[in-house]
Amino acid sequence: MRGIVSSSSFSYQRLRTFAECDLVVVQGRYSGTGVIFDMFRVKDEKIMEHWDSRRVVPGSTMSGLEIF
Repeated sequence: MRGIVSSSSFSYQRLRTFAECDLVVVQGRYSGTGVIFDMFRVKDEKIMEHWDSRRVVPGSTMSGLEIF
């Protein structure tokens, strides 16, 4: 990701990656935007479809446990 984004304040931490058949899901933490997951449908080594979702990580939870 650092090679794609030129901002020095950008950071990305990949949390987990799942793949099954033609679907790949990558979940990561982006600076300033929270946690995002990207889902790709791949065919012949090309991305055919892409979906994503974002969740802002709260400063604290009722249980006191971290989300990630």
